Amino acid sequence: MGQFDGFGANALGFLAELAENNRRDWFDANKSRYEAEIVDVGFDFINAMVAELASISPHFEAIPRKTGGSMQRIYRDTRFSKDKTPYKTHLGFHFLHNVGKGICAPSFYVHVDTEGGFAGIGIWRPDTASCQAIRTAIVSSRRAWHRAAHGGAFRRHFMRDGASLKRPPKGIDAADPDINDLKRKDFLGRMALSPEDLRAADFAGRLGSAFATSKPFVKFLCKAVDAPL
Repeated sequence: MGQFDGFGANALGFLAELAENNRRDWFDANKSRYEAEIVDVGFDFINAMVAELASISPHFEAIPRKTGGSMQRIYRDTRFSKDKTPYKTHLGFHFLHNVGKGICAPSFYVHVDTEGGFAGIGIWRPDTASCQAIRTAIVSSRRAWHRAAHGGAFRRHFMRDGASLKRPPKGIDAADPDINDLKRKDFLGRMALSPEDLRAADFAGRLGSAFATSKPFVKFLCKAVDAPL
């Protein structure tokens, strides 16, 4: 492990080969490549994100560890899937809030694959109480919400993402000016990443700068669900 210089030809090449040879025998024969070209590079990326996330908040964790760390397992859970291929052909990095269990806090996510990927921020599918708390915060602090979720700096990098209810939530007027936000089941921002973005030597720094523009959005969500920032 060492300095992170982007997800280069070795890492993306391994994922491309894995997609064509998604079998345990191939993976076992290439395990040393996986460790060097995926795990080591992934840990370098995580280490590079420590300072980037710290500039936003001390509460988001970047942990270079195989178990319980920020890099998701490459092994698929095939128990309830018709697709029995054993390995994911992408990389996932999840930088979680350290608030602990019991609070549904926002987080940062990075998806890497051979065709590019995306970066995500926010809360995916919050529980009922957290979802209600966010909607209450939007109604009671509309100006702050608009600055956070619809401000120019945020929109230059992120588009709103996630699922929505078909009908207004209970107690919310369908004519509410923020009805589209209030109907959301996910409170997310998403930024597309090209293969060129992923390969860039300064990818971590550029990603950190984009994440920094989301701080008002993350702060709003943290305050709504009573998580520190």
